[in-house]
Amino acid sequence: CRNRGKLANMFRKSIDESVDAPRRKLHKIWDSKPAMLFMKGTPKKPSCGLSKEVVNILNEEGVEFGSFDILSDEIVQE
Repeated sequence: CRNRGKLANMFRKSIDESVDAPRRKLHKIWDSKPAMLFMKGTPKKPSCGLSKEVVNILNEEGVEFGSFDILSDEIVQE
C-alpha cells in the first residue's frame, strides 16, 4: 500500500496548488497599483451603477487607481 500513500500525497499537493493559484492571482492584481478597484466592467464602460458611481468618485477626488473587471474572471468572482 506504498502507492496509496504516494497517491494521497500527490492528491494533497494538487489540492494545495489549486487553492494557492487563486490567492497568488489576487495578490498579483492587488499589488499592481496602490489603489485597485474590483468592479463590473471598466472605468470607461462600467457595467453597473455602483461601479460607475465609485469610478466617478475616485476620478473627482483625483485618485489614481487600477481596475479589474470581475466579470472577466471566474476565479476572482468567487
